[in-house]
Amino acid sequence: MAALSGDGNRAVAVAGSGGVLRGIARRARRLAPHVRNGLEESERPEGPYIVEFDSVWEVHDWAGHRYRSVTDAAFYPLAKFSSGTVVDGDVVMRLSGENKSPGTTLQLKIVQERQALSPERLLLTALDASDVHTEPDTTLQSVPQNVVAFSLDAAPVRVYLNAYTHLPTAVDYSGPLARSGYWSFLGDVTARTYFSREFLVKG
Repeated sequence: MAALSGDGNRAVAVAGSGGVLRGIARRARRLAPHVRNGLEESERPEGPYIVEFDSVWEVHDWAGHRYRSVTDAAFYPLAKFSSGTVVDGDVVMRLSGENKSPGTTLQLKIVQERQALSPERLLLTALDASDVHTEPDTTLQSVPQNVVAFSLDAAPVRVYLNAYTHLPTAVDYSGPLARSGYWSFLGDVTARTYFSREFLVKG
């Protein structure tokens, strides 16, 4: 692991040390409802858009090297469908309704990156990277941010850490995970994920 210095080192250490994050063996979460404007399915780029309503059930099992994600989607009143991915070690399976089929090596890589950049593993991934380093501070959402950067699968990752709380505000990534989905036709793109509106619930 490369050494950090200054505010970036303090920010990563505050959230990632003490074995707290490494002690998280698995996590389940539900994202519902999630609303997306289906620009790629709509007749006009300026709208009105076909609206997609998604409900996502996701399980990360880092201890068992397993993963499951199922999305129930609806384009009211046109269609409903379910799709998902299941991973056990290096084996990946695709779900489409009741149908199951083998996954691809690219899908496996995308799942591995999704797990590495998840809220529970992001800072650990940074700490374990051989090229982790700090970059000049910046501002996001009108709040000062410390910036930590490293590489994942030979692609750049940039983590924005709130300078006051030392917790992640957002992450930029440009690898296979960023190029998955409908925008893959754009080629090399950078995806930014903001960490907000997550909370623990009982059960």
